[in-house]
Amino acid sequence: MNFAYILLPIFAGLLIGASVLVLQQVNLTGYTVSTGTPPEELKVDTESETQCPASCDDKNPCTMDWCNETSGYSCSYVVINGTSEGCRGNPALCITNTCTSGKCTSIELTRCCGNGICETNETCNSCSTDCGECPAPVTQTGIQPPATGQQTSQTSPPVTNAQNQEPNGTTSNQTDTTNQTAINETTHDHVTINEFTTRGPNGSYDEFVELYNPTNSDIDMTGWKLQYKSATGDTWQSKVGSGMSGVIISKSFFLLASKSYSLGATPDYFHTANWGISDTGGHLRIIDASGTTVDKVGWGNANEPEGSAAPISEDGKSLGRISLTTDSDDNSNDFILTTPSPKNSANQ
Repeated sequence: MNFAYILLPIFAGLLIGASVLVLQQVNLTGYTVSTGTPPEELKVDTESETQCPASCDDKNPCTMDWCNETSGYSCSYVVINGTSEGCRGNPALCITNTCTSGKCTSIELTRCCGNGICETNETCNSCSTDCGECPAPVTQTGIQPPATGQQTSQTSPPVTNAQNQEPNGTTSNQTDTTNQTAINETTHDHVTINEFTTRGPNGSYDEFVELYNPTNSDIDMTGWKLQYKSATGDTWQSKVGSGMSGVIISKSFFLLASKSYSLGATPDYFHTANWGISDTGGHLRIIDASGTTVDKVGWGNANEPEGSAAPISEDGKSLGRISLTTDSDDNSNDFILTTPSPKNSANQ
């Protein structure tokens, strides 16, 4: 009997048993584990960003900032044209801001309380910053001092029957004494605009208007107004707030001036804002308390002068009445260009 045939099956059985034992210790997924412990799975995070950043603010008040959820939750910016919450300016200082192509731009308002010019829609009550303080009520006979805030250094009272002639015998505006009427021989019975400027040494707002009373009586000017309108405008604008107060003495002057006035004579009425009277043409008038026009002058390209317009104003010159006592109701005959020589109620 051949023992090889007997031992061969025994060795084969032992080999198969050993193989089964080894396979029980090895997980078929490729992970070696201890007996009784389940295998771990390898996980890979493949998800994208699913929320917006904490802030998309680019610190520009003229862009709209937002998170674009359809574009990977990224920040997007849209340019604003016009006003925005962060681009408003300061209306109290007559400055407004606006967004232009994504930039906040400052714009100075031209019709605004606070810009230094008394506009048509403003009065001393609605905008004292531009139009000045309203005049104080009359408390005694004589010309009142300017209201609070209106500068004056005048200490002398109005001079009754003051001599209004220069040493050479001519008035402050006369260039030719031929056919001049003596001061006490009046040929009209109302207060007149005697001299005015549209600019002066201090610039285009260095302005004054001089009134004269040629009559033999003192005239109460309470409620009177000095008004201005442009050469072709329709609206008259007060240059003395709600009105003047006081009395203009017979044969005396009364001087009104705007904020930038710089000449020697102290104004009887000092306006705390600039007037903005045009050089090339315009109108000035004084009206009484009832609204009746007392006197008017138009110059340059003015379309409503008395008769024909006076000459265009020139730098360094004023427009002055040829005679203190003559009013022909034709501005081209009554006014000439002259050297500024304003006089106040003290004839100074």
